[in-house]
Amino acid sequence: MRPVSSSMAKKSVSWNRSVSAALLAAGLIAGAPGAAKACDPAFCEAWSAVELHTNGAIPADGVIVLRGRYGAPEIPASAVDRVSVTVTGPDQVALAGSLTLVAEPWRAPAMVALVWRPAATLTPGLSYAVAISVDNQPLGAACGGAPATLESAGSVTASDSLAPPAIPPISAAAEFTIEASRSFTDLACCEASGPDVAACSSGESTGCAALRGEGTIQARFTAERAALAAAGDQVGLFGFDLADDSMDMVFRTSDNCAVPKGIVFSTGEILEGAPVCAGEDYVALLGPVELDPNEALASCEGQPVTCAVSESEWDPETCVPWEGWSGGGCGCRSGAGAGTRAGWRRRSGSG
Repeated sequence: MRPVSSSMAKKSVSWNRSVSAALLAAGLIAGAPGAAKACDPAFCEAWSAVELHTNGAIPADGVIVLRGRYGAPEIPASAVDRVSVTVTGPDQVALAGSLTLVAEPWRAPAMVALVWRPAATLTPGLSYAVAISVDNQPLGAACGGAPATLESAGSVTASDSLAPPAIPPISAAAEFTIEASRSFTDLACCEASGPDVAACSSGESTGCAALRGEGTIQARFTAERAALAAAGDQVGLFGFDLADDSMDMVFRTSDNCAVPKGIVFSTGEILEGAPVCAGEDYVALLGPVELDPNEALASCEGQPVTCAVSESEWDPETCVPWEGWSGGGCGCRSGAGAGTRAGWRRRSGSG
């Protein structure tokens, strides 16, 4: 396979289009919506936290934003009905308003946005107390993963002099990581019996090691908190966790830039920012690599083997000795060329 070149034309992918795939690849969400499978984790369909996200000044004609953490990838409308919000002014009279969930494109375990919209415009300069209560019963009690009830409180101050809603500055941090393949065809094992993979396990085995892997850029994007607060926290960035204003993504190709998008909670307007790139120095290292598993297989009593796969199963009848074995100990290669690291080398071939 041909390695990705840093001279290849760079592309920018839409942030919201890439979020789901990136989070899935990074292991940050349980999976796409669909029928439950035998190996799906046991979700606790209840709130583990609901708290005030807007903790300061908000536009007088804006909304009060809450953030909540739910124990399943999909949040049903009935879950929102379990959240109660009471907003009172200086006269201690409760204001009329409604609570809605901004579900897209957030997914568990990231904190999602719930928006309380007052029936009338707030008065600039006045402070409003916000009391939040959650009734998780019976779901919270049934799964044991969340308290039966939750209580929290805070306050906001209405203002008519805040910054307009906008995409905030976003910084990117990145590191290069080689992800080892978990395919049976990419394994060398001490015994012909192959990897001991239980039904729902991660696929890892102490008696096997990967022969191949993939170079990736592990990126974290972080929005500037001060800029979000300056607009009264009225903007939610697609894919970002409201808990820390960040999002993790995995890049596997030279498309290592993304266009941030956000929603104005009060109006539903969609905003778009300038492309943000991550790990520019690592782009040339992306793609397939060959790994040297000698160190991992040093405890083998005999020569490790590789085997074919038959009907998605390891086939011990097809095993042959792995010719790269060094006989125990570390057989790490030391490469000096570009695109190499100790213990692995770039796979070659035409592409």
